[in-house]
Amino acid sequence: MKKILFAAALAAACSFGADADLLTVTLNDGTKTSFPVDNIKEVTFTEETIADTFAGTYSGMNDVNINNQWTYSTGIDYVITANQDGTINLQVPEYTLTGTVMGDMTIGAYTVSNIAYDEASKSFVRDYSQDGISLHVKAVKDGKTSLDGDYTMGEGCNVVIEKTDQGLKVVNAFKMGSMPFLIVATFTQSAAE
Repeated sequence: MKKILFAAALAAACSFGADADLLTVTLNDGTKTSFPVDNIKEVTFTEETIADTFAGTYSGMNDVNINNQWTYSTGIDYVITANQDGTINLQVPEYTLTGTVMGDMTIGAYTVSNIAYDEASKSFVRDYSQDGISLHVKAVKDGKTSLDGDYTMGEGCNVVIEKTDQGLKVVNAFKMGSMPFLIVATFTQSAAE
């Protein structure tokens, strides 16, 4: 019904061009945005997709478990963007894990694209083992660089993104190059958001 009323108001504004120079839209938060009526070519209404509801920037803790033996935590901001086909992209920023067995380890930024929604699990899921995604990793221990290179993500790389009662949760499992151990990063959105 709101769409019909808005469309009728827009049509009326356009047909009375001399009387209505601006179309003003008042948003739920009270802010107003105005558009010159003669600049409006078309108004299209679309339904919000599940991908749209996930899009945004999320802050929280990233608990990174290496080889199911060591866990390190750091604050991180994940960015999710929605694609027109209903999939999403996850942008993982560069972050540093301090005090790991290999020293202070910096894991470079990368993006997992085209993550599809799985209705059964109510989450976005993707096996990206074959996507050819690479990242730069550097580890420095006692002032000496023990690791510094680019690695292509390999077998076992998958991500699950869901919304829980506490907020966004991302479980991202990956292997770097030919390294034998799996790294599982579990992101939990901060409660303040």
